[in-house]
Parts: sequence; C-alpha cells; structure tokens
Amino acid sequence: MTSQSTLTLRREEDVLTVLPYVLGYHPRNSLVLIVLNDTQLVLTERIDLPTTQEDTEAVVAELGHNVLTNHGDRAIAIGYEDPDGAPATPAVEAMSAWLQQHDVEVMGRYLVRGTKFWVLGCADTPCCPPEGRDVPTDVEASHLVAEYVGKGVTVQPTREDLVAMIEPGPLASRVSQILQTLNTVDHDNVDTGGLEGRAEQLLAWARILSPTDRGPTDPVDAAIASVCLQEAMVRDGLVAWVTDGLLPRDATTGPVQDLLEALDEAWAEVGGPTAPQNQLRVHERLVALCQALPDGAAAAALCLLATHAWWRGNGALAGIALDRALRAEPDYRLAKLLNLVIRMGLPAAP
Repeated sequence: MTSQSTLTLRREEDVLTVLPYVLGYHPRNSLVLIVLNDTQLVLTERIDLPTTQEDTEAVVAELGHNVLTNHGDRAIAIGYEDPDGAPATPAVEAMSAWLQQHDVEVMGRYLVRGTKFWVLGCADTPCCPPEGRDVPTDVEASHLVAEYVGKGVTVQPTREDLVAMIEPGPLASRVSQILQTLNTVDHDNVDTGGLEGRAEQLLAWARILSPTDRGPTDPVDAAIASVCLQEAMVRDGLVAWVTDGLLPRDATTGPVQDLLEALDEAWAEVGGPTAPQNQLRVHERLVALCQALPDGAAAAALCLLATHAWWRGNGALAGIALDRALRAEPDYRLAKLLNLVIRMGLPAAP
C-alpha cells in the first residue's frame, strides 16, 4: 500500500495505534511492514503470517522488493499473533534481517497479541516486562490519529468487515433485473455506443457523484452507470476526474468531456473532487455504487474505486476491490494490471 502521509513519531510504539487507520481495519495473524523515506510514509504492506520456512522466505523477498522499489530507507516490522494462529516472531526477525542486509534501518520490531505488545530483542524488564505493555490509545497518539479522523477515516474491526463493505448489497438484485431488461433491447435500433445523445447517462452520473448527500443510490442510475463504464473511454475519463494527474483528461472524447465538465460544475462550489476535504465524499459514492452492482456488472466500477483508493494511499481497500473485480471477471485487463502494480508496491504518484 502506498501513502503520501508524513509520519512523525513521538514514540516508536505510537505506530501501533495509527496502523489500523492506515489499513482501515485491525490486523490479525499478520506481518505488517511500514516503510519510510525520511519521515515520509511511502509503503505499508500487510500479509498473512507465513507458516513454513519456505513461505517466510518468499514473503520476505516479495516485501523486500517493494521496499527497494519505493526507495525506503527506514522500516518498522510488526507481527500480529492470534491465540491459535501461527507464531509471528520468526517472520518479523527474518524480515528485519533482510532489511538490515540491504542497508534499510530497522526502527522497530514488535510483536502484538490483542491489546499487548512486546519489543523484540529488548531485555530491559522495566521497558519490556514479560507480560507486555499496553498498545497506546488513540488519545496517547492523537497527533497521528487526528489526520485520519479529520478525513473521516473509520477503522473496521477486521479485514473481513472491510471486504463486506464493497460486496453486493440489497440493491444488487434489483440492478441485475434492470440490466437484464437493458440487455433484451433491440440494439440494432437503439444508440448504446458511448454517451452520444444519451443525456440520461449524464444525469445518472451527476446523481451518483453528487457532492451533496442524495440518499441511497438509485438502481436505475447504477445500471446506467454500469453500462457506461463498459466504454473504456468513460471509465478512464472518470479515473482522471477522481484522481489528480493519474490520467490526462484531454485524451477523452467530446461526449466524455461533457460528462466531466458537468461533474466539475456540480463540484465547483465545494472545491472539486480531489480537494482533501472532498476525497472521502467521492470514496463514499464509489463504494455505494459498487455495493449496488452485482458481480457480473461491477468490474469496471471496482477498478474505478480501486484506482481512487490507491491514489489516496488506501492500498488495503484497493486490493480488496480488485479481489472482487477479479473474482467476477478473472480476465478483466485493468483489474489484472492494477493488481500487479499494487502487489509491487508502486506508488500512485512520484
């Protein structure tokens, strides 16, 4: 996962408090690697704890490659153990050894069990008693947490809860019925090629991506949006609109430009979709759209959500959105490409 945040630690263990906000959930049975370049947080990676020596070596090699790709010079390795899960210490130690061999400073090595943590290698009993120390609270690390709370970031109890956020919701069956009706239309006599002459498509997207809260997504709007996104030019134009500089807007055609200009006008008074105070609004609308779509019609919308999440530094959500997209359409090219890019730990911005 990439991030553009600056991480200033008053105490190294404060990272244990902010990490769930970075990931979007409380990790369990996990090896987590936090990578910085000076004080810039450039990479956060989470992977299930390996259970064999061979798996450990493979995980360390993969994460290590991502560290070098992101020019990290300092890192923190954290192992999260479940009571009945795999031990975390071997993976943390192996990761730390790899980092040191490649001239990456290891700022901390931690073992976390529930609300307790241990500093690996610390033999100072007052500092690290055998029963462990309490993970710092949000109040104790408020200087770090405040940035995420200010952006409206919430923390899910588990990764499974984050996954559930973008699974098909109650509207998906209704949208599926509408899409089936659209698919029975005589396409020889109806213009479905892009946005030409399709004013209702512009209006549907205006409602879906409205800067004001308009309540639940309309299933007809969701169905229309899904059909629109089958056009790569529409999908890529919206990627350009929800991010800042990731794709050039001037590569889009006239009808797509009409859509983007209409959205620009709607968002002008609040500062635009990429303004820091508005990114969460866009995120919420994309999540709602993905929830409204059945798997068979959701791949493009999930890629749009994943790209926006990746651009914002939320690699955890980006990966989860791509998992669903590839489950629905294993050969969807953009999902495969984004999945590769995120697995390599490449940043969305230089």
